Amino acid sequence: MGNFVTEGNYLLYKNAAFTLQELVKAGCDFNVIIDDDCNTPIIFFLLTEDYVSASYILSNCDIDVSVQNKFDISASLLSEFINKNVFDQLQYHKKRNKNRFSYDSLINLIRNNKTFDSSFLNSNNVTMYKQYRYSPSSNTPVIQQWFLEFLYPNIGAEYYYVSTSKKLIV
Repeated sequence: MGNFVTEGNYLLYKNAAFTLQELVKAGCDFNVIIDDDCNTPIIFFLLTEDYVSASYILSNCDIDVSVQNKFDISASLLSEFINKNVFDQLQYHKKRNKNRFSYDSLINLIRNNKTFDSSFLNSNNVTMYKQYRYSPSSNTPVIQQWFLEFLYPNIGAEYYYVSTSKKLIV
């Protein structure tokens, strides 16, 4: 992770977060299929544990969480598999912002969505095979911290990155 945390990468991912923010402001449709597996952005974000982006679009867009990809996986189903540890690792004022951004708030955004499909909840045989290609990278926690800082300002998401010569506050 040491080589990844650079000013260049910080600015690159800050730009990606800005792009997402602008697409949301422009009213883009986030219910469209984005890849060969028939994933929508919300499914992709949940599969890759990009919970900051998932929370952001669920909070700001009309997302259909019942849409299934070609493996019959939907955001409704994925709400059963959200990794709480990702939220525990992020640095922000958790108690003060628990309704704005947290493990519980993401679960609520999905399960209180008008399109939430609860049919799988009654099954004792819920199994999911997370495709290898969707496994989060070792850099995901850093990227999530940077996205949290940009997409949720004033949440207390301060992140420090180390350059080769000195410690910088960004």
